[in-house]
Amino acid sequence: MTTQQKQYIDNSLIKSLKDPLIISGFILAPIFWLMLYFVSPPVDDRTWLLFAPIWYLKLVFIFPILEEMVFRGLVQTTILGFLRKIKLGPLTLSNIIASFAYFSFNAMNNIPMWVGVILIPSLYFGYLKDKYHTLKQPILMHAYFNAGFFLIFPPVSIL
Repeated sequence: MTTQQKQYIDNSLIKSLKDPLIISGFILAPIFWLMLYFVSPPVDDRTWLLFAPIWYLKLVFIFPILEEMVFRGLVQTTILGFLRKIKLGPLTLSNIIASFAYFSFNAMNNIPMWVGVILIPSLYFGYLKDKYHTLKQPILMHAYFNAGFFLIFPPVSIL
């Protein structure tokens, strides 16, 4: 690998932070959380963070990495190999299928309303994977989304 290639790899995440798509994700996520807050006010108890800080760290750092590796890195990339040119608007069919797989995976462990909320960010993360051809941006935005979401909406399973 050349020095130029290494420099590109090291700087690609930093450079992508200037992308309007990434910036809009940072702006729209809190608006999304606020809308959810008014639709379904959360349990107003943040003490879970004191009793289960490791859970919060897993939700913000570990789960996004694992989920993106499986659903974008493996599922979406594999399907993209078979359905490369098929798009529905700006989304690839492989992104849509991987997002529904992620949606189905989460349906086994979550309240139905929250599972529906998962689909929109999942399609966004998949779009980032298709655009950048790497997992860096989807992992970053997934971690950001989880950080804010779980600060507002405590995970029911650990309360």
